[in-house]
Amino acid sequence: MLRKFLLFGAVAALALSCFGQAAVQSSNASAAANPALPDSTFFRFFFIHVARLQKAADSLKAQGQKDANMRNLIKNKALLTDQEFALLVSVAASCNSAYSAASRSGVAATKQLVQPYRNAAALPPAVLQQISNLECR
Repeated sequence: MLRKFLLFGAVAALALSCFGQAAVQSSNASAAANPALPDSTFFRFFFIHVARLQKAADSLKAQGQKDANMRNLIKNKALLTDQEFALLVSVAASCNSAYSAASRSGVAATKQLVQPYRNAAALPPAVLQQISNLECR
């Protein structure tokens, strides 16, 4: 059951274009009706966890210690095949990278929008709307 859930999650995350605007908006709408975490938040934290486990395994390997238990923790718990686990790690890395790039882009765009104004509390409504649109991505 968990194996199917993880595979569905990996495919769903890829289909959601790594937390694209439509996915976030639909998740936010469902979150208003349901207090559970939106899917995009769940997948974001899960993919961070996958990446950190891989990084910890790399660190163990660099120290000359066995890394297989750390590297394959999720694979073994979810009873994934090598191919399924490789897909999960690949999707997690791809989505983490895309999320980081989008975050950097959004921060840069926000700084550029706010830069001409000395008082951030007195931003014009048009600028506030543009910032809100960036946050929705």
